[in-house]
Amino acid sequence: MIAVAMTTGAVLNAGFAQAKPGGAITCRAYAVGARAVADCVNSDDHPGTVTLTGLCGNLRVFRQANVPIAPNSPIRLTEDCGRGFSSSDGPINQNAWGETQYQKQHQDDSNPNPYGYGPYGPYGPYPPWTLP
Repeated sequence: MIAVAMTTGAVLNAGFAQAKPGGAITCRAYAVGARAVADCVNSDDHPGTVTLTGLCGNLRVFRQANVPIAPNSPIRLTEDCGRGFSSSDGPINQNAWGETQYQKQHQDDSNPNPYGYGPYGPYGPYPPWTLP
């Protein structure tokens, strides 16, 4: 009887084996002299994308959007703010983030409109003072 229970348990558990869902892409953005640098790591079994944005000391905005990253791998993005910048007036601000294919699919499936705004704004076709 014990052998049958152990065999049944093994068979039941075998049906739940799947790829690890919900891994994440972690990023760290920092300045190195006149460059903005982002180091990102994808810990998911699916590919993803990484975005680096920021503002240079000469007020130039930069953006590297949706750069592909392979599953379970690191990537480094850099943006040069130009010549003549010292470390004190290089990038003023830099931000980096990533989104795995799994996260993107589940975000789109669960809530295609995450802010709740329709074509007429948050209150529908009527201004808020006309609602009952």
